[in-house]
Amino acid sequence: MVTYVQREIRKIRKEGRQEGRQEGRMEGRQEGRQEAMQESARKVLESARKMLSRGFDAAQVADVLDLPLEQVRALAESEGEKD
Repeated sequence: MVTYVQREIRKIRKEGRQEGRQEGRMEGRQEGRQEAMQESARKVLESARKMLSRGFDAAQVADVLDLPLEQVRALAESEGEKD
């Protein structure tokens, strides 16, 4: 025979598991969003590098990719050092 206390314990455990799953889903979504943002930023910088290597000037790259001009200039300088 299941007592009231045992039913309450089961109920609390079930609620705890449900809360844990929900929190896990939320954390997973957040991590996914962060990874997507990082990947997007990586692709934009890769595009900027390609444009610079093909002769676009920093102002054009900044305008097309909607990046700060100083960031593109710094990228151009660092890419110039690699060559």
